[in-house]
Amino acid sequence: MTIFVERLLVHLDGKVLEDLVSHSTLNYTAVITDDNQLYIFQESALLHGCPWKSPSKLISIKWHPTLAVVTVGSDIGEIYTLILDTKILKEIKVPTVQKQPVRFLCWANENQLLSLNSNGILTVWNHSKDNHFQKITEHDIKDTPSQLTCFRLPAPPWESFIGSSSGAIYHAVQDGPTCTEVVRMEKAIQNIVNHEDSLCVLTSGGLLSVFRKNKLKDGTKVIELLNTVKISGKSQLIQLTWLNKNMLALTGGDLTIRLWNCQSNDTFLLPLPDVAELTLHSGAEHFTTLAYLPDKTHALLSAATNLGGIVFWRDNNNRNDIHTPEDDWHFIGLVGLSGGSIEHSVWGAKYLFVHNGSSLYQIVQQQPSVAFRNEIGVVQLSSSVVSVQRQTNSVQLDLPIRISGIDLCENHLLVWGEGKVAVYQMGVGTTNEKPFAIGSFECECLMVRLHKTACFCLEGPLIQMRNFQGSVVCPPLSFMDSEGSPVTLDLFGNFLCASSTSGYVKLWDVTTSDPKLHISTKNVTANVAGFERFRSVKTNIDGSCISFTVNADEGLTKLFVWRTTMNLVESFNVAAEWPEEQGVLQVHYWDEDEPRIVVCQIAGKENSCLVSLLVPTEQEELLVQDVVPMTTDLIGVRLPHYAIVDEATKIHLRLLDSLASLNDHRDKAARDALLSFSCHLRRGRVEQAYQAVRSFANPKIWESLARSCVQLRRPDVGLICLGKLGNARAAAAVRSAQEKYLGQVDAITAVLAVQLGMIKDAEAMCEQSLCYDLLSRMYQASNRWDEALQLAHTKDRINLKRTYYEYARHLEGEGNTTLALQMYEKCQTHHFDVPRMLFEDTTALQNYCTSSQDPERLRWWAQFLESSGEMDTALEHYARAGDYLSLVRLHCYLGDLNRATELAEQSQDRAACFHVARQHEANDNIPEALKFFGQAAAYGNAVRLCKEHELDDQLYRYAMLGEQEEMIEAARYFEGSSANSDRQPRFDRAVMLYSKAGLLDTALDLASRTEQHEAVLELARRLDKNSNPASLQRCADYLASHRHYDAAVDLLAMAGKNSDAVDMCLKYNVTLTEVLADQLVNGENNSRLLTQLAEVAQRQGDYQLAAKKFTQAGDKYQAMKALLKSGDTDRIVFFANVSRQPDIYILAGNYLQTLDWRSHPEYVKHIVTFYTKARSPDLLVGFYEACAQAEVDEYQNYDNAMNALKEAHKIMSKTPESSQSTRSKALYMKMAFLEQFINIRKMSATNLQGISQFESILQSSSMDLGILKPGNVYSAIFQLYVDHQMHNEALQTLNGMKATVPKFMNYLDPDMVSQLCLIQNVSSTLYLEQGNQNGEENSEDIREIINHRK
Repeated sequence: MTIFVERLLVHLDGKVLEDLVSHSTLNYTAVITDDNQLYIFQESALLHGCPWKSPSKLISIKWHPTLAVVTVGSDIGEIYTLILDTKILKEIKVPTVQKQPVRFLCWANENQLLSLNSNGILTVWNHSKDNHFQKITEHDIKDTPSQLTCFRLPAPPWESFIGSSSGAIYHAVQDGPTCTEVVRMEKAIQNIVNHEDSLCVLTSGGLLSVFRKNKLKDGTKVIELLNTVKISGKSQLIQLTWLNKNMLALTGGDLTIRLWNCQSNDTFLLPLPDVAELTLHSGAEHFTTLAYLPDKTHALLSAATNLGGIVFWRDNNNRNDIHTPEDDWHFIGLVGLSGGSIEHSVWGAKYLFVHNGSSLYQIVQQQPSVAFRNEIGVVQLSSSVVSVQRQTNSVQLDLPIRISGIDLCENHLLVWGEGKVAVYQMGVGTTNEKPFAIGSFECECLMVRLHKTACFCLEGPLIQMRNFQGSVVCPPLSFMDSEGSPVTLDLFGNFLCASSTSGYVKLWDVTTSDPKLHISTKNVTANVAGFERFRSVKTNIDGSCISFTVNADEGLTKLFVWRTTMNLVESFNVAAEWPEEQGVLQVHYWDEDEPRIVVCQIAGKENSCLVSLLVPTEQEELLVQDVVPMTTDLIGVRLPHYAIVDEATKIHLRLLDSLASLNDHRDKAARDALLSFSCHLRRGRVEQAYQAVRSFANPKIWESLARSCVQLRRPDVGLICLGKLGNARAAAAVRSAQEKYLGQVDAITAVLAVQLGMIKDAEAMCEQSLCYDLLSRMYQASNRWDEALQLAHTKDRINLKRTYYEYARHLEGEGNTTLALQMYEKCQTHHFDVPRMLFEDTTALQNYCTSSQDPERLRWWAQFLESSGEMDTALEHYARAGDYLSLVRLHCYLGDLNRATELAEQSQDRAACFHVARQHEANDNIPEALKFFGQAAAYGNAVRLCKEHELDDQLYRYAMLGEQEEMIEAARYFEGSSANSDRQPRFDRAVMLYSKAGLLDTALDLASRTEQHEAVLELARRLDKNSNPASLQRCADYLASHRHYDAAVDLLAMAGKNSDAVDMCLKYNVTLTEVLADQLVNGENNSRLLTQLAEVAQRQGDYQLAAKKFTQAGDKYQAMKALLKSGDTDRIVFFANVSRQPDIYILAGNYLQTLDWRSHPEYVKHIVTFYTKARSPDLLVGFYEACAQAEVDEYQNYDNAMNALKEAHKIMSKTPESSQSTRSKALYMKMAFLEQFINIRKMSATNLQGISQFESILQSSSMDLGILKPGNVYSAIFQLYVDHQMHNEALQTLNGMKATVPKFMNYLDPDMVSQLCLIQNVSSTLYLEQGNQNGEENSEDIREIINHRK
């Protein structure tokens, strides 16, 4: 609840207001008067107020849309910009040229200003960031302007419309070349207002027109007429404002506000208070101004009158249940100003500013001051009026001071404000006697609290105790300097509580005229994380608890309680008890008599919630008593009631559910017992709870306890209370719920709540426990069928049909057969229930059954006609229903078998065909009977007829189509012979029938005995491991005897005869597949069997399967051998890595050496890794020697060869006794010999001395080591001769190599040989073609060549 209070800003002493404007986002307001005064306010503070210094007179004013900049225009064409910078007014003159009065100013956007003078010249000014203005363009409408409006669009360009006294409307657009006329009205334009893309125009004749902007193909924009209405009354009194895109608020010289939807042309009237309340002075009263404050949550509309009244409405369009404008807007307040008619009103960012001819006021929306004691409530109605209410009586009191706060104590009312304090004596009882003043005094105080015959005033840092005449009674109360200054004050009972800015709380006992400190001062900042300041502090009636709310981390949702008797501060998150909204703790009050009860109000975005708390006497946490949703404001508590004030400022008393049976607040024993019961029950102490109330016999108390059990979710204790009440029916319902909803406490409690009439609580519990079936039955029992159906549609769809059915039964009982019929159809029981309901009304029943093509309805009506003997009509309706069985049945009954046969043949309806077949069988027409039995899929009857008449072919066909029973019966028939005829057995048919019937054993036995080989093979394919082992063995033996070994092995595997299957594979060389091998193993770890399978696979060449089975048998060595035979290198490498056995590593390394490891570097890496892991240095050394030899022989890469030999020597040196090893010495000699050769090659690069050393190497015995061959040495000599251009010697060496070194070209570069032959004029073909002939190098020939050269 809020009220509107006026604040006087300035007395104007009868001055006429030229203009009043407020900033749309900043809290600035500017006023110009007819005596050239300019006033600028920030909220209620006057920033500037003095005569305009210029000789010109100000006549127009406009605020910048975002900046603290106001622009004014004068009657001589001057324009000034006033900048508010740190409350200093800076004046900048716009460089104008025209001298005509500037009638209108308008900011088109943040950077462009429009000015329009009385001659119709529109000027566009550019506003720079340094607040300088430059003229952009100028338009002359050549008419007298009367109004100017501008569309501020989110993006350029802006658009402006100008109304004129001639009735023309001109259109100007940013960067447009001219200002064009777009509309011409019959009379002068009186007002133009715009909203989004709409333009509202009012003429002097009272014609109101709404236009919408249209965009044409050429890019120009014009307006088109949307709607027009004629407003009665004087056009000068017509006021209007946009509310949204299609809605306008209008008033025209009376006390009505119309909302006009210009799109749908609907009109609505806003609700008004009584005329007597609205009228503040004698005489005719009418609205003079309208003002609208847009807001996302609660928009406000205000209307002022000619007698100083201001009425406020609020828009609730964010509520979900709103459908019409009448519901959107409702009256919320009224303000009366003395002094004359209100001619100007405008909303600023937060406040309304009005001028009533004598003064300028600011209207502020605020929370009213309220007080409640001893069931007497006082509510502030306006700035100086309060309403004193007691029970149903209410009186208003006009006060001589503006109200800052009020307080009550016994029969005294205290009011303070504007530095004054007044005390009033109120009437006794329920009379309407107005309070009368008994004392007043001047006092500048922040807060005042009333106590019996004294009042405590918070005056700066001191708290003074004064009597009603203002005299100080005792020394002042205060805080120490280190404790801060007092900020809040509360007095309850005989205890005064105060808090300071530094987080200190003090409590005084004020029973006597000399207050005493009741307990030591407490600093609560250590108990409140992130403490900033106190919001409110209150004490309970006996001073045992002090509660407070603070601004702190999470402080907005918590109530803090200081238990003074225990010196303990604890917090309770009150907002957590209302999880529906993210609310904050707004107010809280202690009970006037009970020190343990505190009631809080949680405020959300739309609604609020009341939470009552019980403070136990023991050192236990606070307990929640009641949680009650509410839409009003809490103002006090006196058990069992709490006091609220509604939007109409009326005070109401409401019962707390937990204490609903407590009729008299003075019954302390009953109150204590109820609270003790609640406390014990919430703690789970059932026995103590019962002991607390067992002495009471009042049924209302036990009913209240039962209701408390609902709040506490204790249906077990509620049963005890029901027993005390003697309500057997309710107790039986709760026990039944305990059995049905086992363990669902909320559902059981909901049943208890229903029995106690707590329907809303029951609904909430059903929602929480998701017991929508129970909630639906509750809705149904309370005749809330719409809610029941909605619930069934959204959350209880499993019971949707049942809900429709119950609703239909309800409607049927009320005689509403039309709607009941629809409900029966929705629950799909209409085929039975509707005929039952309409049975007495044959006409209605016939119309219902025959008006639709529903087969069920038509069939029911046809059966009704048949029972009535109307056969022909019944046949028609059976035909409409498509009921061929009934048609055939009725035709047979009438003796028309041919028509029945024809219908059955056409329809192929199985039931009809069966009925016709029975008729033909009765008439011994066997072929027709068999035909229709077949069409009816009645194969059992067909088999029976075929057996009786020995129709073998048809018997076999129908038996194969029939069920198992028919197949077995026919198979036995075919297996035997006939004693009455020469019919022979048909074993093949019997086998097929037994097989299809699933009797594979019988079929196999019969096929084996009758030597049906193909049948046995076919049946063998259908056998699986679940078949009879004996049958599998017998079939396998049969197939083996007929040389079908593959199939026999499969059957033996299925039968679990794995050894026999393996033996058969060995004996008859049956191919062993991986699937068959796995089947033979069957998951068993039989190493012998696995080894046999591996050997079979190895014999058949399936080495991978053999390796797999050897591995499964645990013989990895044989598995590796099998893999080596497969030649799958990747698998061999993988298997060696996972096996991690030295012998397998060696096998893998040896295998890889047999491959082309020189072309695959990864093979070399694997070989080294395997030999290393196998810890076999000899093999690794040998491999490195082989690598070195390969580098020499194939690539002549002697450095790589040397590195390989070094690696070999390094490994050899790590083996025991390597120095004495012959192999080590040979390796060392190879290294030395190869190193000698390498050094000679490097030395001979610069001189020819290396040739003799090469020749000595050729004759050296080290050549027998094998690391170098003569071809290697000759190639070095040849290369040396070529490099030194000794071509003859090179050719001679080449001839020597040709004669003694086989494949000598392997050591030489063919290009080099070709180049030498070209130089020596020798054919290269002789060398290149013969250089690769096989042969062996002859050392004797080599020595001869050397000697010859020497």
